[in-house]
Amino acid sequence: MIKRIMALAVLTASLIVAPQAFASERAQQAWQWIDSGAVVIDVRTEQEFKTGHVNHALNIPVSQISDADLSSIAKDASIVVYCRSGSRSQKAKQILLTKGYKHVHNGGGLQMMLSEKPDSK
Repeated sequence: MIKRIMALAVLTASLIVAPQAFASERAQQAWQWIDSGAVVIDVRTEQEFKTGHVNHALNIPVSQISDADLSSIAKDASIVVYCRSGSRSQKAKQILLTKGYKHVHNGGGLQMMLSEKPDSK
């Protein structure tokens, strides 16, 4: 019985830590792309964007990304999308891939990205 409780405790701890580690890795990779010249798109609402965003990010809410004029962005350009938690940016990533963009990375949530910004550590 003690072994089962210990196994359950280890499993529970890994379920708590793993998503945080994944989000951190995702944000770190986003910064690598950004540092290499990727286009950055904040897919949150305009109101959310006004409360803070990554420098030089375009604001194209996920609800508008399907119809947005993206002709200024080459299909082979590297693009990083982000939102509040990573959910809307995952949807935006899928939309961009179906529109023919080849290199799209979901940076996840803004707060995680800002916490992983290389010069902020």
